[in-house]
Amino acid sequence: MLFSRLDTAIALAKKESAALAAIDARLQSFVAGYLIVDIISEFEKRLEAIFALRAKKLGDVPNANFVAKMLDRKFRSPDFGKINGMLKDHDAAFLTAFEARLATSKCNSAMANLMLNRHYYVHKDGSPTMSLQDIEHEYKEAVKLFDALAHALGLAAADCAHFS
Repeated sequence: MLFSRLDTAIALAKKESAALAAIDARLQSFVAGYLIVDIISEFEKRLEAIFALRAKKLGDVPNANFVAKMLDRKFRSPDFGKINGMLKDHDAAFLTAFEARLATSKCNSAMANLMLNRHYYVHKDGSPTMSLQDIEHEYKEAVKLFDALAHALGLAAADCAHFS
């Protein structure tokens, strides 16, 4: 699944990282913090949108509207516990398919690392542990959850093509 805006932001940060460090090393930390918060924010919106899309595909407009409203802010600070719980609440088979799709990935730990660092930048709790290179690596691993989620919910790539 594509995240064009995030991909562009990460590529730009990576390209300009040496220039940022030459000005002031703290600039890299500021950019890292922005990227982490932006990544998680986009993930929150995309998670809600995928579950809402699944409800919409059922063709019951009032129910789809209700589900979309109930999903609002459901995935603030998204973690695998919330995603797994939502899948299990729908159908245990969804959770099984999701977990099987991610069985060989490091997606769960990548999300945990991004969330831990997001917590620092948002709440000033703990300390940052990720460089721009780490962010790029963990992001590339974490986005795998979206294809796995779409697959588990029975959504085709064409269903999700409008996400970018």
